Amino acid sequence: MRIQELDREGLCGFVFKSHSPSCGLRPVNVYTRAGEPYGISPGIFAGEIITAFPSLPVEDEGRLRDASIRKNFIERVRIVQQHDVRKYRNPYPLLRHWLLATSAEPGLRNHS
Repeated sequence: MRIQELDREGLCGFVFKSHSPSCGLRPVNVYTRAGEPYGISPGIFAGEIITAFPSLPVEDEGRLRDASIRKNFIERVRIVQQHDVRKYRNPYPLLRHWLLATSAEPGLRNHS
């Protein structure tokens, strides 16, 4: 599926595969075609999604094992779904306001 086609799907959040060369959200090892280490970078597909959908809540699957990170991610997804924040160029001040206003836990913050 092309990135442009994903826009029609009404995505409210995206979970990426840990340590994947294509989907790793956090920097992953990058290798040349010959298998030599080249450097580190976010996965290619993950980078394209983040660029195409800058207001979309994203998270690494490994980090979702942590209950507070998982809860925060779900709340951000819920806010995007309810308030259609994808239309805002920089929605994070709004997301933070809505999270703090709706959260029973004062320490809940954006972890992505």
